[in-house]
Amino acid sequence: MNRREAIQLMILAGIASDSTLSSEALPSILPSALTNLRATRLRCEYRIDPFGIDVARPRLSWILEAATATQRNLKQSAYHILVASSRDHLEKDDGDLWDSGKVASASSIQIEYNGKSLPSRMDAWWKVKVWDQVGKSTAWSEPATWSMGLLDPEDWQAKWIGLDGGAEKAEEMTGAHWISSSVANNGTLIFEDVVEVAPDNPASNVLMMIVGTDSIHVAINGKKISSAAGHSMPQFVPADITWAFRVGTNHVRVTLEPGSSLSTFAIIGGLTLGLADGTIVHHRTGQDWKVSSSGSIGSPQPDSNTAGWSPVRVVDLPMPTFDPIRTRLPARMLRNEFELKAPIRRAIAYVSGVGVHELYLNGQRVGDAVLAPNLSNYDARLYYQTHDVSKHLQAGINAIGVHLGNGRYFSPRHYIPGTRTFGYPKLLLQLEVEFQDGTRQTILSDETWKITASTMNTMAKNMMPAWSSRGGTAPIFQILPGNP
Repeated sequence: MNRREAIQLMILAGIASDSTLSSEALPSILPSALTNLRATRLRCEYRIDPFGIDVARPRLSWILEAATATQRNLKQSAYHILVASSRDHLEKDDGDLWDSGKVASASSIQIEYNGKSLPSRMDAWWKVKVWDQVGKSTAWSEPATWSMGLLDPEDWQAKWIGLDGGAEKAEEMTGAHWISSSVANNGTLIFEDVVEVAPDNPASNVLMMIVGTDSIHVAINGKKISSAAGHSMPQFVPADITWAFRVGTNHVRVTLEPGSSLSTFAIIGGLTLGLADGTIVHHRTGQDWKVSSSGSIGSPQPDSNTAGWSPVRVVDLPMPTFDPIRTRLPARMLRNEFELKAPIRRAIAYVSGVGVHELYLNGQRVGDAVLAPNLSNYDARLYYQTHDVSKHLQAGINAIGVHLGNGRYFSPRHYIPGTRTFGYPKLLLQLEVEFQDGTRQTILSDETWKITASTMNTMAKNMMPAWSSRGGTAPIFQILPGNP
């Protein structure tokens, strides 16, 4: 035995016989059993802690990270997943829904759940540990969760509701009449209507649709709007004249310049005002208009000056063909109120508003998604969203509101060949509330809800918090359920 071997033997013997060596010193001598790898950012169906998963075997995934930025060449060689019915079970390492055991695999994405059947509404908690390429394991990851959605049609008690109409035909033209001069005249005619707009309820948008038997010129408060050869124009052409309207008195003047061989010269049309409070007001050609064969289209006369003006004459002429005035469907605003009589433990809202929707509870927006739900082939599939809305509700009276737009579900231009439409916007909503005492209550979309059309502009958006709050008011209509 040489000198070096003797020294090594003495050292080993000293360590083995040293009774004073503390257990705290062992980690500095023995290698660690844990890897520098770790599993983070756990996802179910590519989402973090999602609500409303609607696949029977959700896919799980995680991200592998090194414990420090200097670690290199680490990889996963195996994983172990636990899925439990509660967080308590998971913390006790009790995978009562699924215990995968140790699985030799480098996969960390699209790991299909393979445990007990998961019914509608069920919560699942899960965690994972992995092993690296030399067989060292991680500690268990931080817990993650997901909840199941409504998996069966029978789970839905709510009804589809909505408001049909408003775009298939030009509703603004309903009740409009051809009007002419009550005095025989083959020269230029000027027709006028006076529209009052209240200061506390201004017009947020104004659309006009006017046509004449001959060439027409339109002016609002002396500002020229358009001109067209009326008798050669086969369709009504809408114009946005919001910019020309003002609070107070507005003069609408239409000049008709006969140039054809027709025996009767007349105009027909109307204006539609969308007011700030959401109401829609129609002004159509009829007996309340007046006509003159003199005057200036660009200089509206005061109301007190009636010289030269006479009542119009309603004449019977064929209704020209037309496309709808609306090139977009007004958004719908739906609301309801309900009472909760006990302290709330949890509340989950399942909602599908097609084409697109925004959900409000007690004046507060729920979620941050826009243009929800996702676009789909509506003939085959409709998506819905799931929200935990517990923090938005309280014992007592609560209000719910939904802003509902057409998106790609309804096409106002469906009369154009090749354009698809699936019906008017509809809402399906089911709010399930669980109370602290274990009892439950369900709020459904049904015939008790109310609706109004919205102009969907900044002013209407500013109305939403008040309109969807307790005691909120808006011009509303009783509605019936519909089915897409």
